[in-house]
Amino acid sequence: MITKWNITEMNAIEGVVKSVKYLVTLSDNDQKVESEGYWYFDQNGGNPLESLTEDQVIEWVRQATMKEGQNMVEQRLIEQMNALAKPVNLPWKPAVFKLDL
Repeated sequence: MITKWNITEMNAIEGVVKSVKYLVTLSDNDQKVESEGYWYFDQNGGNPLESLTEDQVIEWVRQATMKEGQNMVEQRLIEQMNALAKPVNLPWKPAVFKLDL
């Protein structure tokens, strides 16, 4: 499985990052799940806005969403991906049988 983080929007006040919008994509072969959200900061770690990289901001969000050694955003995406692997028969649809002749 491949996880890709992107920062799609960043808001700052007086050169201090206050919030970011992120998009996280988890892909495995031909299946893909995504999560989008906002993260709000009290400060930007003292880095001037002009010198920030996307990787730095992603790492801030990743660290902020850690709980007990696991990234909660990535963990939810893994759960969603695993759910895709377990299709459920819809109770209101009739079962379809296929005969091999």
